[in-house]
Amino acid sequence: MPREGPYISRRHAMALGVAGMTAAATKNGGTTGYQTDETPPDKTIFSATALQHDLETFDGFGIHRTGSAADQATGEWMAELWDELGYRVERQTFTAPNYDTIDAKLTLSDGSSIDLLAQPPFYDMPADTPETELVYANVGGPRTDASGAILVTDTAFARHSSVGEPQIAFFVDMARQCQATALVLIPNGPSGRGTLLNINPSTDYPRMAIAHPNEAGPLRSAAISNETARLTTPPPAIERSAQNIIGTLDRGPKRLVVSTPISGWTHCAAERGPGVATIRAISRWLCDHPTNYSITLCATSGHELGGMGMKHWLDTNAPSPIDTDFWVHLGAGWAARNWHETPVGLLPMTSSDPQRYLMASDSAVIMANEAFRGLGGLADVYPLRVQDAAGELRDIAEHRYNNVVGAFAAHKLHHVMDDRMNAVSGELLSPVANGFRSLIAMATDTLLSDRAL
Repeated sequence: MPREGPYISRRHAMALGVAGMTAAATKNGGTTGYQTDETPPDKTIFSATALQHDLETFDGFGIHRTGSAADQATGEWMAELWDELGYRVERQTFTAPNYDTIDAKLTLSDGSSIDLLAQPPFYDMPADTPETELVYANVGGPRTDASGAILVTDTAFARHSSVGEPQIAFFVDMARQCQATALVLIPNGPSGRGTLLNINPSTDYPRMAIAHPNEAGPLRSAAISNETARLTTPPPAIERSAQNIIGTLDRGPKRLVVSTPISGWTHCAAERGPGVATIRAISRWLCDHPTNYSITLCATSGHELGGMGMKHWLDTNAPSPIDTDFWVHLGAGWAARNWHETPVGLLPMTSSDPQRYLMASDSAVIMANEAFRGLGGLADVYPLRVQDAAGELRDIAEHRYNNVVGAFAAHKLHHVMDDRMNAVSGELLSPVANGFRSLIAMATDTLLSDRAL
């Protein structure tokens, strides 16, 4: 049976020392191991102190679902900086469903209830299912006939991210084939909390809800006993406006592109924060380097909805592959805190989670290895292949851009509501942000003499 146990909350984690770790990031002016007497002034842009400020600002905007107030505020914050720096700013709008409300509830026949997370999408159907039988299922199938029932299942222990990942898709297909009324997933993972899953908006899914694994005992027992219940989920989502923010400096025929998503299901402090803070630092630094490269920066919304914003940009007015000399993509979670997984929950560590990936076009692998030397997980660069890439990096690769480097990860609080400043810091981010700065410096210097790299 999947493990249960209390999760160390943000408040408890802070008491266990995360506050001290964060404070260390700003000690002595936020200097890092990269600082020396010969350090050029632009390195301060990538200091722990500067990055910490932007991480905290991003987290403070709120929950960053596509088109939400926090998502819009983040976009305007990016646009304001880039405009001040002299970039030509464009806002590319698109429509997306409003998933700000994700509360769900399972009400048992005895009147007791279990709080769940509603997993988008939400369809035009009654808020409540009929009262029906709960049926537990595993990889062997439902324990009994699940037609018209609410299917309940445990996933294997993993860092979950998407409805499309094989072990989640397996149970989604099972619910369809069984003609179940709904599917309640118990997504077992390091945090013990409910993990919201990215979706493809063009795909039809069954009605779904997410349970918190460390509270799932009563739900599991009710399903094994075939108790009856009804599931309440939100009404259909209305459409609202979302936006990509693009900043451009036209300087010459060669072009560097840097991109990062800015939206996600939660506050996304460690999921999205590193990319947001780093692209802001890069945008400041690139005003002076490289002087003969045109620069395109893009902050895309719609990440949790199948990378909707990036797909829209790539399909419309992104620079073409032939006009793009180098592309750096700052994906999810690659500077998140590592945690000890213990019987009483997660305990914070002072180091970064090494379960992170750096992928590069064949032409850039050696250079990327050099830029990220000594950074656990990122120093081992993998060749970029469409089938191996994740998120928006996969979309970029599918469009056949050359000379691409991108990083991504699913950290231990990935897609859970506890992904706040307890999960990231400027001190953890600074070495990696400096790695991206070094990569860009090396790439553009190389490209000065060899367009094909």
